[in-house]
Amino acid sequence: MITFIYHGRVFDFYFFQINPGIKSNKAIFHPTEDIHGYLAYAIFALAGLHALAALWHRMILRDGVLARMWPFGSSKPAG
Repeated sequence: MITFIYHGRVFDFYFFQINPGIKSNKAIFHPTEDIHGYLAYAIFALAGLHALAALWHRMILRDGVLARMWPFGSSKPAG
């Protein structure tokens, strides 16, 4: 939000617009844009690690974690 507002943009919701009335400020915009990029990479890395952990449990450990979490197709009772 900070990056969007300090870039001098207007929120356009198709039927109406919200203009915060703030001019573009590069001193605030550029650092927040960098932080935004770093956080995006961190989220991608976290999602990748999560997928690798799921594959590890499925292919290597074969401990049934995914089957226990999956809501469909399990005929075993919980517990």
